[in-house]
Amino acid sequence: NSVSIDYLPRNWRCKRCKKDKEVQMGEELANKFYAFGDKKIRSAYADYKGCSDFATCCALLSMISEILTKLKNYDYGYYFSEPVDMESVTDYLDFVDTPMDYNIISERLESGTYADHIISTDGEKSIMEDILLHVLCDIDRVHRNCKVYNEQGACGTKAILRVGEIHRSKWNAFFRQYIADRLPEKVQDDYHDFRQKGEFGGKGSAAKRKKRRSSQGEEQRKSKRAKQDASTSALLLSAGQVSALEHVFFASPAVLQQESDAED
Repeated sequence: NSVSIDYLPRNWRCKRCKKDKEVQMGEELANKFYAFGDKKIRSAYADYKGCSDFATCCALLSMISEILTKLKNYDYGYYFSEPVDMESVTDYLDFVDTPMDYNIISERLESGTYADHIISTDGEKSIMEDILLHVLCDIDRVHRNCKVYNEQGACGTKAILRVGEIHRSKWNAFFRQYIADRLPEKVQDDYHDFRQKGEFGGKGSAAKRKKRRSSQGEEQRKSKRAKQDASTSALLLSAGQVSALEHVFFASPAVLQQESDAED
């Protein structure tokens, strides 16, 4: 029997939603503090170990690899772990430009072949940052494709649409807890743009970063000028003005009073 929402307690919260939106006990990453990334990931991307951000990006890629394993094993994860059967879902490519699933991402990530699949770059990011960005965007594609097709496709269903929302929520929970605060700025900006628009930020994100840096630089320059003005303002006084101030500050009250009476 269904229950009207009007009769639910005011403090009632959907247990399913809470489970999906948070990393639950037992779901934590096994190696919470990856310093340099696990050996498998480091070995897969050894060609780029000369990059200054190699260790940081390998650590993030290692965590994402473990998160993908957890997503595959999470409720309904099998829906997103294999390619869509195009023979059965004949109109899928009418709505989805780039099919994607968890296993494809894991295979590319762990084999080190992601550099071969980079389709767009703005030239501002290192190769490791580009790889990291494309991995993140491919995970987003899995959920985005599910939403797009099941809202519009002939074989789309509300049930699978809901399953897609569940997996997006769980991915977001892992992302917030383990990835978001550690992302390089350029990757963070471009990934945010991709999640908003479904495409890489490219020049738009680069322009925003340049504008932000310019604004921050101008603020720093203003602050520096203000300090310099404050520290050198006494030097801008004429010799006569300095003498007058010294006279007022250091002359005796009796002398100042005599001068005031004389002026009157």
